[in-house]
Amino acid sequence: MGVMAEATVPKHLRWIPKGMSVEYTAKAGTDIRCVAKMQPEDWQPGEQEVVVKAYDINNVVVVEGIIRLWISEKKKC
Repeated sequence: MGVMAEATVPKHLRWIPKGMSVEYTAKAGTDIRCVAKMQPEDWQPGEQEVVVKAYDINNVVVVEGIIRLWISEKKKC
């Protein structure tokens, strides 16, 4: 999720994680691939929720959850 946030946050905003809630939905017996999704219009000041999922090599969801972010304007120098 952090890589997604750093790659997509507009330059005038900053983010910090506030908390998360995850569920382990299946046993991960293989490598996993994690996906975090956020729409460009979601980058607004305030609390935002990012949906995250982890898949095994058979595309079975083994972890899913929400990471809460606090988004704010960067201070002007």
